[in-house]
Amino acid sequence: MEGLELISQGAEAKVYKVKNFLGEPAIMKEKLVKAYRHPDLDQRLSKERITFEVRNMIRARKAGINTPYVMQTDFVQRKIYMQYIDGLKLRDFLFQYQKTENMTELLKEVGRILAKLHDSHILHGDLTTSNIMVTHPVAETTKLYGQIYLIDFGLSYIKDSIEEKAVDLYVLERAFISTHPELENEFQELLQEYKRVCKQGDKTIKKLNDVRMRGRKKVAFG
Repeated sequence: MEGLELISQGAEAKVYKVKNFLGEPAIMKEKLVKAYRHPDLDQRLSKERITFEVRNMIRARKAGINTPYVMQTDFVQRKIYMQYIDGLKLRDFLFQYQKTENMTELLKEVGRILAKLHDSHILHGDLTTSNIMVTHPVAETTKLYGQIYLIDFGLSYIKDSIEEKAVDLYVLERAFISTHPELENEFQELLQEYKRVCKQGDKTIKKLNDVRMRGRKKVAFG
């Protein structure tokens, strides 16, 4: 295995780009050891989380959503090897192209993808603009972007809950508005497209309003 480059590190995992794994570039995600847990319990929980993450990525792909394909799992070393996506995080893409006319269509497509995700009862659990990837367009096209991928399913789970789908959207909304307040109107287009496409979209958007109110009260009262 050639060349490891640390891309990010969070509370749960380190993420590396691998220059050559099975003949192609890849991402290697390594779950961190939790020293405060008993080693046997930590190993078991790590195995469960890896299993859930991989299964939910596969389930999302079966629903027609782009996710990195899994190349190999190593439960002993707590590692997942998966497809390397050559593109930009949505967060960085928006910074680079925020004034482009096609931005609304990009965000509406994200709304349609999230509708598919929630129609499959998959909750992402960490839906931010850093966990959505946008690939570069193919050559000789006027399109602003290529494909949209959802990544990092480490906190994902399966549940048919309007409330928790609304929380998924709320997490994305807060991440979006905090970094791209100038695109708040375009984000509303994303929500409207989600509402139009998702089977329970109307109920979920109504519940999102309730979640927003609770969030404001929490901020107001500390």
